[in-house]
Amino acid sequence: LKKPSRKQGYENAIYGIADYLTFPLGMLLAAPFLLRHLGAAQYGVWILSAAAVSGGGTVSSSFGDAAIKYVGECRGRQDWSHVKHIIRNMLAVNLLLSGILAIVLWFIAPYLARHIIKVNIELQLVCQTSLRIGCGLLLVKSIDNVFASTLRAYEIYATTVSIAICSRVATLIFAITLASYSRNVVWIMASTMLISIMGAIIQALALQNKIGSFSPIPMWHQKTISSIVSFGAFSWLQAIASMAFGQADRFFEIGR
Repeated sequence: LKKPSRKQGYENAIYGIADYLTFPLGMLLAAPFLLRHLGAAQYGVWILSAAAVSGGGTVSSSFGDAAIKYVGECRGRQDWSHVKHIIRNMLAVNLLLSGILAIVLWFIAPYLARHIIKVNIELQLVCQTSLRIGCGLLLVKSIDNVFASTLRAYEIYATTVSIAICSRVATLIFAITLASYSRNVVWIMASTMLISIMGAIIQALALQNKIGSFSPIPMWHQKTISSIVSFGAFSWLQAIASMAFGQADRFFEIGR
């Protein structure tokens, strides 16, 4: 197993920083335009929907560190077939968690919409529909995370981060374009869904290029699942705390 060079380590660090900074900086630049064309109320609905997806995605994909660990171990002993085994079990874990969160969000979406938007019935429907599109986004992002985490286990940050950045930039471009044509948040969330699906497919193709063809059908192997859960439990709890303190405040702020 070839040890990554110092240069590659620096490049991975730079890509990691870029991954975290691109979308917040893009949102900061796009906010004045979107506020002007969407209005404060619809912009707030978009932020709320994005917070729900981001928070739920953090929780449902918090076992990504386990994928990096176990795929890395497989690389060390050159057990390439087991890498595909881990991928399928990680898909099962992530889809189970994201599926539960998506179901919960689907059913509480009407309540959230009524609680946050007191008077405007039309905007309540926009909020409810946006949140329910977010349910699909949760599933797509949980799948995308498995592919991205596996690529990171191969120290391939450039590819996975480049795909993620392009997806986020495309999301902002579509949001700005749709807002300029007076489309509401539902259109923006739908375009985000399509872009995220394309991004997940590209991540899968990049992974296939690295490890060869693999089955994307989830697998539930009890011993493998137990290892993943036992290693990733702390990260999962940390993700829940992060969501509670980093995202929940947006719900209360918008609901005032």
